[in-house]
Amino acid sequence: MNFPITVIIPCHNAGPWLASTLASVAAQTHKPDAVILVADRCSDDSVKIAKDFPLVIDIIETDFGNAGPARNSGIHAATTQWVALLDADDHWLPGHLLNASRVLLDTEHVAYCAGHHFMDNDDNVLPLPPNYWQGWPEVHTHLNSDDYVQLMDQRMHFGHSTVIYNRKRLLEVGCFDPAQLRRHDLDLWLRMIHQHTWAYHPGPAAAYRNQTPGSISSKTVEVAYYALRALARNQQAMNHRTYDSIVAGYAQRAMSVAFNDADTTWAKKLRELAMPHLTGKYKFCYTMMGIRPPVFKMLIGLKRATLGRLLTLLKHRRERKAAQRWHSQESE
Repeated sequence: MNFPITVIIPCHNAGPWLASTLASVAAQTHKPDAVILVADRCSDDSVKIAKDFPLVIDIIETDFGNAGPARNSGIHAATTQWVALLDADDHWLPGHLLNASRVLLDTEHVAYCAGHHFMDNDDNVLPLPPNYWQGWPEVHTHLNSDDYVQLMDQRMHFGHSTVIYNRKRLLEVGCFDPAQLRRHDLDLWLRMIHQHTWAYHPGPAAAYRNQTPGSISSKTVEVAYYALRALARNQQAMNHRTYDSIVAGYAQRAMSVAFNDADTTWAKKLRELAMPHLTGKYKFCYTMMGIRPPVFKMLIGLKRATLGRLLTLLKHRRERKAAQRWHSQESE
């Protein structure tokens, strides 16, 4: 099958996981035309691992300290029609590239994503939590940005290591935005699919490691800021009422994060970004909270503690009633 594709792996000190990640590339049933590892400020043995691995790997060493520009280096170095993105601590399942090639071949689609699992640091596959919706149970093609808005509204979990992009379209939109330090994956995806079609495969295509030490996901307020920035900067292009509602809802949650985070600098930036996207009542509420932040933080803490106690009492009440019904049935 003629489906030219390059694998791009940004890497920053991923030595403990890199060999198994590369093994998942080597195991693909549709072999990639090229593999590019972008070693960004690597001070461990990642480069040596890549050089010693029994797979032809082009290694680019960079000094960005930023995964977005590192990925851009790989995109610019690639020469194939398609590029597949894989994080240096994640795994692909063997059929990922083959499934993508069957869906994307001879189409005008510019993007593709698929289902995925989570994975712990011992490479044990973990199911997604119940509140993470994975997407449709079947292949969908000729999707547009409105379709993705509906998936966002249903809280679909977006797995960036399953994404495949048309390289020409990547260059048209300017690749990853270097200023989007976090969640640049979401920002690029929204720009890529604007006025273009994309495809979805239920997969699973990848196992995403969600317990990596030092992961950016642990920096709650910073991640919230860049996630909201990605959503807000694409709002006019999306031009969708549901999308507006998603942005407003995320801004509301972001304000709650900002008022409860110890990092005052990032919290201030997040509040300034979120405020214009709030509905009227929330603008008033958070404006008042800004006057006396410590008081409102105390009230929020009391509310959560009270709610927690109430939920515990209700749970115990349900358990007692269930036990009473069981004893009643046993006595009969």
